[in-house]
Amino acid sequence: MKVVIHHQTNFQFQEKEARQEQLLLLITQYQD
Repeated sequence: MKVVIHHQTNFQFQEKEARQEQLLLLITQYQD
């Protein structure tokens, strides 16, 4: 059970990181 919860939180964390990268790309493109 703990492993499943850890996997879910890890997945959410990766998703968050990906969204931040997309935002940074949008910001850099907008500045250009």
